[in-house]
Amino acid sequence: TGPADGALAALEAAALPEAAQAIAENAAAVLAAIAARAPGLRITLDPVEFRGFRYHTGVAFTIYGPGMSGELARGGRYVSQNDEPATGMSLYPDAVLRAAPPAAPKPRLFLPVGADGATYRAQGYATVAALAPDDTPQRLRCTHELRDGAPVPVVTKD
Repeated sequence: TGPADGALAALEAAALPEAAQAIAENAAAVLAAIAARAPGLRITLDPVEFRGFRYHTGVAFTIYGPGMSGELARGGRYVSQNDEPATGMSLYPDAVLRAAPPAAPKPRLFLPVGADGATYRAQGYATVAALAPDDTPQRLRCTHELRDGAPVPVVTKD
């Protein structure tokens, strides 16, 4: 493992069988294409890593995030059960959510029964519609409520 340039140089210097040489050349071409499209992307290459990739027939990959110890995704080229070439990827949502920065909370706007919230959602509010006449902004943990057609902060009683 390590930066792709070093691994590619080692592969180029190695006396590889013809089939392995073709794979190394294909890897170099794929990495060059990725680098051309995303110059700042940090890419590593591990020519002997195949854990979980036994059925792949071409380029296979694993995606890691900065500062993350686990995989975010992995996949590659393979041949399907009916001998059709395919490409697939498994995305690990739990890992992606841990890697993603938390979203800034939106102000929660309480809407009385029957009020239309589209305008307020376009203004950046998360709208919470009352479903019963006795629903309150406090009970539904809203930061704002609709008064005379305008959002106003909810006053909390201490």
